[in-house]
Amino acid sequence: MDIAPVILAGGFSKRFQLYKPIFNYKGKPLIYHVISKLVKVFPKVYISVKNFEQIKLIEKVLSRDVSFEFIIDDFEIQHPVVGIYSAAKNLVNKSDYMFVIACDLPEITKESIEFIVKIVKEVRYFDAIIPRWRNMDYIEPLFAVYNIRRTYELCNQLIKVNDLNKVSIRDFIKKLNNVIYLSAEEMVKLFGPVFTNINSIEDLR
Repeated sequence: MDIAPVILAGGFSKRFQLYKPIFNYKGKPLIYHVISKLVKVFPKVYISVKNFEQIKLIEKVLSRDVSFEFIIDDFEIQHPVVGIYSAAKNLVNKSDYMFVIACDLPEITKESIEFIVKIVKEVRYFDAIIPRWRNMDYIEPLFAVYNIRRTYELCNQLIKVNDLNKVSIRDFIKKLNNVIYLSAEEMVKLFGPVFTNINSIEDLR
């Protein structure tokens, strides 16, 4: 089964007052920390962006030694479901599954990615594989694997009856039939703070 890695980098980063993926973190742009781990597992990485402006900003900070391709969102809406839909639409005839990850998770590791990839290869069929926290019943939908065809079909259904920006990512996941949940606590024990995301300047401090 083929898995396409997709970095969601189409947000407007209002709390940062600048484009978050290129923000410096430990001496490197945030998106560099993510893509540098993905390329150790996958031969090619896809980056979901909102427009050509964002493409230019990312191209300035990423070396072309890394194999990546841009996917431009179908809608000018800041919403992760839009990025997931646009990626699924572009990859529906190229791959079976997509590993979706936010651009602001700089602490991910090669081992944590391989952990999920191994599960994908072992499970016969699923709509999504998502880490979930036990105590908070909180999920990590932007560190997850989605069945591309099922995602594309479901998003098309949602577009017909509603705007994608009115559907929360939790509501979207609830509409999937076969979701496998992984223990987020166990993943942190194994791989460290891989779910730590950078939402603001305060998070960096």
